Amino acid sequence: MPRFLVGATVDTWDFDAAYEAAKDGDIIEFTPNLTMNFTKEPFTEITKDITIIGHVEGNTFLNTITGKLRVSNKAKVTFQNLWMSVIENNNMFRITGEAEVTFENCVLQSEFPENEHFLLFSEEKSKVNFKEFTTKLPDKHQLGMKFVHSTVSIQDSTIQNRLWIREDSELEFVRSKMECSRPTSLWIEDSKLSILSSQVSGTFEGGSQAVLNASKSEVLIEDSLIQGVGKDYYTIYLQKSCTGIFKNLNVDFMKLKNSHIRMVNGAVKNNISLDGDSTLYSRGRLRFLNKESQHIPITLITNALFVGDSVEVEKETSSIIRVKEGSCFVVNDFIHLNGDATKLNYETDETSQSSIAQKHKVAPERSEKGEIIRTEDAQKAHHTNTDYYAQLQGLIGLKTVKEKVDKLIQQARYNQLQIEQGLPPEKMTMHAAFLGNPGTGKTTVARLMGQILFQYGALKGEEFKFVEVSAADLLSGYVNQTAEQTRKKLEEAKGGVLFIDEAYALNKKGSNSTGEEAINELLTYMENHRDDIMVIFAGYTKEMEQFFDINPGFNSRVPHQLTFEDYSPDEIVQMGLKIFEEKARKVEDPEFYARKIKEAYKRSLDKSNARWIRNQNEQIMQEFIFRVMSQDGEDMTLIKNQDIEKALSLGSYEESSNKVDAWKQLNQLIGLEKVKEQVSAFINQVELSKVRQEQGIETKNITLHSLFLGNPGTGKTTVARIIGELLYQKGMIATNKMVEVSRGDLIGGYQGQTAIKTREQLHAALGGVLFIDEAYSLKHGANDSFGQEAIDEILKFMEDHRHDMVVIFAGYHKEMSAFLETNSGLASRVPNTFDFEDYTSEEIAQIGLYELGSDSLTVDEEAYRQAVATAYTRTNDRSNGRWIRNFNEKLRLRLATRFGNNPSIDPNQIIQQDLDDVLAMSK
Repeated sequence: MPRFLVGATVDTWDFDAAYEAAKDGDIIEFTPNLTMNFTKEPFTEITKDITIIGHVEGNTFLNTITGKLRVSNKAKVTFQNLWMSVIENNNMFRITGEAEVTFENCVLQSEFPENEHFLLFSEEKSKVNFKEFTTKLPDKHQLGMKFVHSTVSIQDSTIQNRLWIREDSELEFVRSKMECSRPTSLWIEDSKLSILSSQVSGTFEGGSQAVLNASKSEVLIEDSLIQGVGKDYYTIYLQKSCTGIFKNLNVDFMKLKNSHIRMVNGAVKNNISLDGDSTLYSRGRLRFLNKESQHIPITLITNALFVGDSVEVEKETSSIIRVKEGSCFVVNDFIHLNGDATKLNYETDETSQSSIAQKHKVAPERSEKGEIIRTEDAQKAHHTNTDYYAQLQGLIGLKTVKEKVDKLIQQARYNQLQIEQGLPPEKMTMHAAFLGNPGTGKTTVARLMGQILFQYGALKGEEFKFVEVSAADLLSGYVNQTAEQTRKKLEEAKGGVLFIDEAYALNKKGSNSTGEEAINELLTYMENHRDDIMVIFAGYTKEMEQFFDINPGFNSRVPHQLTFEDYSPDEIVQMGLKIFEEKARKVEDPEFYARKIKEAYKRSLDKSNARWIRNQNEQIMQEFIFRVMSQDGEDMTLIKNQDIEKALSLGSYEESSNKVDAWKQLNQLIGLEKVKEQVSAFINQVELSKVRQEQGIETKNITLHSLFLGNPGTGKTTVARIIGELLYQKGMIATNKMVEVSRGDLIGGYQGQTAIKTREQLHAALGGVLFIDEAYSLKHGANDSFGQEAIDEILKFMEDHRHDMVVIFAGYHKEMSAFLETNSGLASRVPNTFDFEDYTSEEIAQIGLYELGSDSLTVDEEAYRQAVATAYTRTNDRSNGRWIRNFNEKLRLRLATRFGNNPSIDPNQIIQQDLDDVLAMSK
């Protein structure tokens, strides 16, 4: 794609001239140290699909832009590696008219705290994406961004401004941090909000405002911290019929008014208040830290409802719950982490109800986040008497992980025996890296391993500590504070385990990135205190390997690397049955359950392992509950096959009278007899393998990747779509989709872009079919590094996802043979070949007649066949279906010419003269 270099020298472009010359897909690049001022009034408008790129050297941005820009008219614009400075009281960006704007590795900075306008305003179905984006703003500013009827994605970013989300907008806030020096950081109305693995905070000086204020909206929060600084504030305030799901949420204060929330595990610093017909369903553990003793942890008024599994409080307050004005509080277990829950004060007025199945006299277990919840004696007794090693060995799967953990444990046991015999112990570095997909047991193994090492004295704390953090817990938005924040967490875990989840997030780019500061502090502390602490770095395999490559200091300090493989289908089934057993549920037919779960697991693109099977079981339980509650006399413990069938059939292929059968589509294609036989044999092989697997026979997984060889116009794309439909019907791929690409869709214009573009297309096709047309054109000669980069990405993705998608390489026989010879790794990964032969002249004529008939045009069929046969023998053009379409277009042109000369003729009839004229043109 063309690239325009904008600068101040004679051999560079002026921006306006470059923009005028650019076409959709082109790149405008600034020369280093150029400041670009957009001074047009009322704004500089961008209506083309372009990428505007600056330069970054280390942590220094070499290009600055200022002024006012508007992106409109469905334009797709990317700003990359730019420092963007607001220099006046106005919007810097206005995004409208279904435009899509992406900011990647950019900083937006302003020195005007009283700016009356939004820094960025988006409207009219526009999309805004922030990736590794930072705002740098003055203290106590009023600045913000507003999104109306827009879709917003913020990833791996640090935001200091307020966000207004309005009128059917959607905001996704992922692995990011918001530190606003003003109250109400997020204001959501009539919209959807997702906060995932992030931290949001606000500063308050009174006035009963909220960090997150939502009305008439849907809110999803997972693995995140929402907090405030100051007084008289709510951290989360949901009102006016909000709904939400909160998983692993840490929050200060939360108020619901006429809203409805489901929580799964969480920690509340002070209190939750439910008002005005609000409901809160809490699954797992809900822990109250009671940091400010004047607050009652749970308050329900005006017909509010709280239903929970387990509520835990750390401190005693004047009252633990207050239930008033027709409200209802129901919980299974109430636990005082440092005392007797039966002695706490529970307030319930005469109009309300409270039901607590068990108030525990002693805390039965430690908290999920690792805070100590026992007295010192009880803690030591707990660790002495509990067989954590048996628990570790009892985990399903993880054979290789258990073997590696066992070696570390045996070293700890050896050292303990040495000490007992008065001999010096061996030096032992315990730091480790845990690599794998979600749900593979990394956190569980880390906790058990730490408890075992504590039992054997390898961890020397007075009591066992397990501190779980993310990158957001270590990083600070302020200069020189990250080291202090990281050191604080290390000191908190000293004598125990510090578990850093998604540790690769410490490597964020950007001018204010403090990841390097945190990494340096970790490395120094790990070296100086290697006998006092175990630091475990956890995350996805590929990202963690890259993280260690970029930071070589870790390799010498983290000697133990454990790879957590995805669970096998049998292990997933074993987990699912165990979950039901723990809930006192029986499965009517375990073999039926196993078969259906295995089918769904192989078809699924979700690689969350244990989380995946929990979600499947929850869907089955929903069908089970609906059935037993709808019918009298049903066994309340027996899960039947019909519950499993209904739950697991959601989203899978279903026969419909409106669907055209894929086999019928294939057989209706003209010619292609050899291809039809090959497709039939291919699908029969797939179906045989599937049936044998359903019978419990171990069979080799079939690789679906294929070569389509033949001239243009022989139906390769059409047959690819049909094969995708057939594989989807047979349950071999998860989705019925095909993504068609060529070299231009995969190859980038600068170093590193090819891998990004190729991965985007591969991920888009995941679960379906990726059709690469003229695949041999991917690489132009031995020196085409961009082409080789694309091929390498494709090969690795094919190997990693060989059961999750089909990649089809299409092209001419000769060129594809040469292509395979120069890419040996490709041939071994693509075992299936389909040969698309040229159509005969009779088949060409048949295609042409079908095409004319579809257009309601008539012709003497015998005369047409003869004309086609004559013309086809005269030409060297073997574009097959394309050739006959061009032939028919010439006939239409002759018909149109005759009609222009004589409008009284039949406008739908092609005559012999038309055929003769076209034949004369082919001589």
